[in-house]
Formats: sequence, structure tokens, C-alpha cells
Amino acid sequence: MLNHYHLVVRVTDTEQTSKVPSPLTPFSRAMKNFLISYTKGINERYSRVGTLFQGMFKAKPIETYSYLINLCVYVHANPVKDGLVQDIKDWPYSNYLEWIGERSGSLVDNEFVKDNFDTPNEYIDLVMEYLKTRNLPDDIRSYLNTLDE
Repeated sequence: MLNHYHLVVRVTDTEQTSKVPSPLTPFSRAMKNFLISYTKGINERYSRVGTLFQGMFKAKPIETYSYLINLCVYVHANPVKDGLVQDIKDWPYSNYLEWIGERSGSLVDNEFVKDNFDTPNEYIDLVMEYLKTRNLPDDIRSYLNTLDE
């Protein structure tokens, strides 16, 4: 997206490093490291200084299978939905092509994709149906709205 990004991330490190329990602690630590590295890289490449992002990232646990699948569809379809590209395959900042087997990359859990979709066309059909109808289940829409709070 032009002014924000979406990530759907599986947290496998459950080690708590804080006295206050939080399921997002390992993720927060990983995001901090990622954002520092990314900012340093951009600043070096473009001879600039300072931060790139305003405010803290927002994270929310995905608690049901339905949310997970629908959020993946929403994230992949977002550049088309928002008019940034006409064809979902043209958005270079997505792992959609990995999901459907048209590109290899390391930012995709291929086992997850294979476990949940018998063929790439099954996922393609799901994404295209969303783009055609722009319809998400009510609970998913509510979940997305809570991310904006």
C-alpha cells in the first residue's frame, strides 16, 4: 500500500522476556529489529536520516481459522481493491505469486498453502470472488475495523 503495509505473521517463539505476559512480545521484538534494519537500509540508500514510520505498528492476534483465511485474501486483494493495480499479479510487494506457485520466495509458508488449498486455482478463485463482490463476512469486517482503532 502507499502509506502502510499489512503482514500476516505466525509467531513461533513463545519465550517471554518481559515480566508482563503478552503473546505479542516475541513479535514486537522481531518487528523492532525489522523496522530498525529497514530504516537503516533506506536511509543509507537514499542518503537520508531519521525515522520512516510514524507511530507504533498495530498488531492483533488472529484467533480463528476463518479470520486467518479471510485476512490473507484481504491482504492479497488490497492493491487491486484500492486501485493501485488492475491485476493482482502486478503488485510487486506481495507474496501472492508465491501462494499460487508462480514465483519462489522465502516469505511464504508453502506447507500452510498446501494444507489449506488443494490447488493454486482454489486460492485464486477465493481472491477473485472477493474482488468481484468486495464481500467479507461481518465478523471479519468488524475485526478489520478494530485494527483502525
